[in-house]
Amino acid sequence: IIQVDAGDFHWDLIMTVQWVKFPTQDLIIDETDPDITEANSQAAYDQYNATIPPLWQTYDSEKHWEGSFMRPVSNERSTEYGMRRFTNGRTNSRFHAGQDIKGEEGTPVLAPANGRVIYADYLLNTGYTIVIEHGGGLQTLYYHMSAIDVAAGDVVEQGQPIGAIGSTGYSTGPHLHFDVRIAGISIDPELIHSGTGGLMYFEK
Repeated sequence: IIQVDAGDFHWDLIMTVQWVKFPTQDLIIDETDPDITEANSQAAYDQYNATIPPLWQTYDSEKHWEGSFMRPVSNERSTEYGMRRFTNGRTNSRFHAGQDIKGEEGTPVLAPANGRVIYADYLLNTGYTIVIEHGGGLQTLYYHMSAIDVAAGDVVEQGQPIGAIGSTGYSTGPHLHFDVRIAGISIDPELIHSGTGGLMYFEK
């Protein structure tokens, strides 16, 4: 049982922890490609780490969204949350902290819920990137887009176009990487499409 106290608010939550074995994926990537080399360089990861993780400490006291989140793109998902990825036969893997959603280049990406854009720019590793704060530190992130149609500080509404599917940054083909985090902790994006998965209780 987890007990949460905040002011006059008290919450008892029963949590069950289960062991899960995530599936694996073997990727073959042309690492001689200069664009891939740059996107997978230490400089690219340093730039990402200096830019995106600090945003995870941002939270709006206002809850912007209501109800369940829509899918940013309704297409088939090619890689699910939690996949362990091995590249070019290496024995070390990377944890896939979001969903990859298939789509043709230029397919519109829609805001899944109301929120405030806190980042919209190009990064070497994730290409054209957007981060939306939905309130209380619940954030959605969008990577590898071909274009972005919003700017930091914009307030967006559910269903509003925010960009387009692409293959920028460390990417081998057009898709959207869709990431969901609460206070910087990644969660399975499927949880927010059916309410908020019981993960957050929020009073204004």
